[in-house]
Amino acid sequence: MDATVKTRPCGCATKGRHRYYCSLATPVATKPSEGASDIGGRLETTGKKLCKECLRELPRSTEFFTRRAAAADGFEYICRLCLSKRRKGDKTRGQKSKTSSLKGWTSARREEIKAMRREHHAKNRDAINEYQRKKHRDLRLAALLAYGMKCNCPGCGETTEEFLGIDHVKNDGNIHRSMPSDLGGVGGNIYYWLKKHNYPKDGRFQILCHNCNIGKARCGGVCPHERKLRASLTSTDSQSERSDRPSRPCPSVS
Repeated sequence: MDATVKTRPCGCATKGRHRYYCSLATPVATKPSEGASDIGGRLETTGKKLCKECLRELPRSTEFFTRRAAAADGFEYICRLCLSKRRKGDKTRGQKSKTSSLKGWTSARREEIKAMRREHHAKNRDAINEYQRKKHRDLRLAALLAYGMKCNCPGCGETTEEFLGIDHVKNDGNIHRSMPSDLGGVGGNIYYWLKKHNYPKDGRFQILCHNCNIGKARCGGVCPHERKLRASLTSTDSQSERSDRPSRPCPSVS
């Protein structure tokens, strides 16, 4: 292919840089760039080019400069590294500007927004409440399924969903609920917290039925079922120990 021929679009209605990527492009003669040669359909250059941003003299190639069809030599006037930094800075400035403008708009219309929210909630109260109830049910069911859907008390074994709940094994539920969310606390909904932390299996949480949970809270951290089971096992062991002892003969009375 001749070095003076560059691929251009075939006359479609596209504009700007997009027209150079038209799939129906046909060769159009253009003025060749100094030191440029077209090898295998890709522009290859020789010599060096000065970056206008960092003032480094770099090889004039696609490794250090991006293509720019409008430029005389076919490359951007700044290197790839400077261009990347500039684009990141523009993106950050754009985000900050958007955030600040949104905050300003919200603060200026705070009362108006509150009134709109109250009006929306009043009109859709039933639908909103039903949505919140369904969301809570789904979160609760997912947590119960993740932890086995069965009361962990050895003397109970309840499996009915409506009777089950999440229990803190180490009896530190009050501390966990009172901690701020940014410090690892629940911050409101224990089921949402468990989902957010991928249902931790580190021994801090278990499933108990509501009876066992309340009994555990009122009996010093031990469910009455478990206390009875321990007592029965202790009595059985003591009886077995007494039965294993050798019987002593009664002393003879002279």
